[in-house]
Amino acid sequence: MLQVRVLYEGEGFHGHGQVSARKVGEVRFFVQTLGKRQEWVEDIRRQIPELEIMQSVNGLDHEEAERELLGLGLEYHNLGFPNYGVLGCWLTKFKGFEMQARDGIPAACWLEDDLLLGFSFEGLTFRQFVEEEAGKPGKYDILRLGGWGECYVTHLDGATRLVERLRKDGIRCNVDNQLKACNEHCPGIAPYRPRCGTNCGDTLKGRGIDQERLRKLTQRV
Repeated sequence: MLQVRVLYEGEGFHGHGQVSARKVGEVRFFVQTLGKRQEWVEDIRRQIPELEIMQSVNGLDHEEAERELLGLGLEYHNLGFPNYGVLGCWLTKFKGFEMQARDGIPAACWLEDDLLLGFSFEGLTFRQFVEEEAGKPGKYDILRLGGWGECYVTHLDGATRLVERLRKDGIRCNVDNQLKACNEHCPGIAPYRPRCGTNCGDTLKGRGIDQERLRKLTQRV
């Protein structure tokens, strides 16, 4: 039977803290998906039965992406790849952190839907590996597994600070690059491999953005 690493009050990324006797929750696993890759999602669920689905912002529908952007009240400044697919990815990750902060989720693992999880990594399943990493103390707000942000782990206090920082800064570059400047830690380990190559998925298939128009539409005077 899989032994679940449970987080206790006082533990997390931001410091050693004092372990109390009261459990505050386990790591919750979310796959962010447009719903087009059900088979791949079920492959992930076979290793993580309690996997939860988070609907991604559909950047292939530019009108939906703009509605989400305006609804979130974020300022648009720039994207390295200015298209609505990249914007949808940015908004999806932001909405995940916002949900965690709003709902008080103690720890969350955010997965893209095209990942093939390692069945054994240094003697651990993927889930055990994430729980081990989540339980290590460290003064950072977000843990990136792998080089391109296909999987992140966040604790409640880190997610809260991320939302505050991203709201303040607005959209300034592709989300994985922007998160690097947000007190991120990357152990250089990826216990999975993406089915799609870098920049070969749906992200770059979106319609191009008129950046000046979005800046005028969203930036506060």
